Amino acid sequence: MIPPQDLQSTSSGIPIQHNQYHNQMKLERTLVGHSGYVYWVAFSPDGKRLESCSTDKTVRLWDAGSGELVRTFEGREYLSSSMAFSPDGKQLACCGSHDGTMRLWDAGSGELVQTFKDHQSDYPMDLTFSPDSKRLATGVSDRNVFGQYSVIRAVFAVVRQGAR
Repeated sequence: MIPPQDLQSTSSGIPIQHNQYHNQMKLERTLVGHSGYVYWVAFSPDGKRLESCSTDKTVRLWDAGSGELVRTFEGREYLSSSMAFSPDGKQLACCGSHDGTMRLWDAGSGELVQTFKDHQSDYPMDLTFSPDSKRLATGVSDRNVFGQYSVIRAVFAVVRQGAR
């Protein structure tokens, strides 16, 4: 098993390099299933799963070892620009829709846990979980940082650019 920090992925055939492995890397497999461009990929913390989002408006969960499709998450009206697994691997989130939403799923069951729509003026562009997997922060193109609890709907901070 390759440690998660050593895993690499790419779309559109763009070559990637990693200091230690750039001469040793070879294509293991191509994951086929999206009907649009793959916009973002993320490995689970244990390296066993890979999630991908595409211009086909789906998020897909793959078995990183076999390359088999585990689940397709649908229901997005627009593409997602960012996604992440929670550090405990139990949840996955995606954001970036032009509808200003961020979605949080149970990674095991595929159940949509929550849809957040707290971004007033623009859409979220990136997100990250806190190390304890209990909070989620999103950055938006209106230069704000929104922090949100991942399980209960509560905005706990809005940090304006230049605020102290």
